Amino acid sequence: MLTQQLIYVIAVASAMSMQSEVPGIGIDTPGGQYWKMYYDPKLQMLMMNAYVKANYFLGSGFGKSMTNTDMIIFQGEGDGICKEYWSTGHVAPVVQPIQTISCNVERTADMDYLFTLTRPLDPNEAQHFVIPLDSNFDMIWSEKTTTAELGYHTNRGGLTMFLDRNGGGSIKNDRMTKMIIHGSVMWFSFTVLGLVMVCSNRWFNWASDKMQYVHFGVGLLVLALASYCIALAIMTVTLMIKGVHNILGYLTVLGWFLAACGGIANYTIKNKLKWNTKSVKMMRMIHRTAAYAVLAESYIVVILGVYAFMRDFNLEDSNPGLQVIGFANLALVVIVFAGFEYRFRQMRKEEDPFTIPENVEVITQEKFEQWIKEGRNLQILDNLVLDLSSYAHQHPGGAFLLQ
Repeated sequence: MLTQQLIYVIAVASAMSMQSEVPGIGIDTPGGQYWKMYYDPKLQMLMMNAYVKANYFLGSGFGKSMTNTDMIIFQGEGDGICKEYWSTGHVAPVVQPIQTISCNVERTADMDYLFTLTRPLDPNEAQHFVIPLDSNFDMIWSEKTTTAELGYHTNRGGLTMFLDRNGGGSIKNDRMTKMIIHGSVMWFSFTVLGLVMVCSNRWFNWASDKMQYVHFGVGLLVLALASYCIALAIMTVTLMIKGVHNILGYLTVLGWFLAACGGIANYTIKNKLKWNTKSVKMMRMIHRTAAYAVLAESYIVVILGVYAFMRDFNLEDSNPGLQVIGFANLALVVIVFAGFEYRFRQMRKEEDPFTIPENVEVITQEKFEQWIKEGRNLQILDNLVLDLSSYAHQHPGGAFLLQ
């Protein structure tokens, strides 16, 4: 006990002597607070300094989420409160039964609070995080700027810390990087590949009978990328069925999966039913309507994702222009959709009069039959030999009628 008190006194004196700059690495919050930490190789202890405003609280946690996380919470009320808590999830944390920190509190001229604490790297107690040296570890933080009472935070965030055994360290916002990847891949999947799917199945399906395979392949790619993004989000901020963006995100991925299954079923049954045109048209309409609904939902998810990103990383004030990205993306999609759809409908109204090409080849009955044996899709109409290979897939009654 005497040794721990002596270490505590030395640490407080060391921190209080730093007049111009608070030692350590950490975060400065949007609410004007901070916490900084570093490893003291002489004392072999973790040092943490925190500035907390009156009637605010500031918390830090060792982990990537609030689930099963060892936390230190500073409260700017009374004489200043600094305690270790254990969080089981998105509920109020509970005070750790054994406190392994030693803390000193000073008041500023503005009656705010300066906390200086020491903590063992390995408290050797249950539910206490063992801080590694020379290795990355995740941390989270939160603050409330309306009251010092514990409750749902005003601001929050995450970061990756690195402390070396010589007293140095570094910090990186690995969570932000992963969320940028998450958002970028989601945007590419829904906006770019989503447009490719519509092009291949509607606007340009006349270009080739291979367009159906392009549509199918891109649909599977969208599903794979969306699933990857969900997995990345779960690994980064844990699984949370909370918030409109998260809920719609899960539902959108589920919608893409069902749409893919519907497309496969539609293609399979269409080939089996053949002459049952009404059933085929009904299935195509259901699949098309559901796919468009999921695509529209995807653009809403993108908009909500931008707002969630700005909120989580406190960019509302520093980068207010980011708020328009989601809506700008939606406006661009609407313009592209409208342009292609208008051109597509105009093309359907236009007549393409048939003219006999110059220098047309005259073939014999034997050569015609030979081409048929070679697999070419040929028909005779008014003494003209028509090659239907590239047209069959556009036939309203089905390609099988021309085979």
